[in-house]
Amino acid sequence: MVITVFKLSTISLHSKLVIINAAVLPTLHFTYMGNYKIALLTVNLAPYMALKLMT
Repeated sequence: MVITVFKLSTISLHSKLVIINAAVLPTLHFTYMGNYKIALLTVNLAPYMALKLMT
């Protein structure tokens, strides 16, 4: 919600902190979140699949 309401100020702050162009930051953010979701799904799915294979 904060990112939606304060989008421009949040992008400006983050681009200054990590020294990245503000135009590229949303793309990097969505790429990071996509990779995070895939990793989280993999980490949670692997033990489940191992338990299903054992039974």
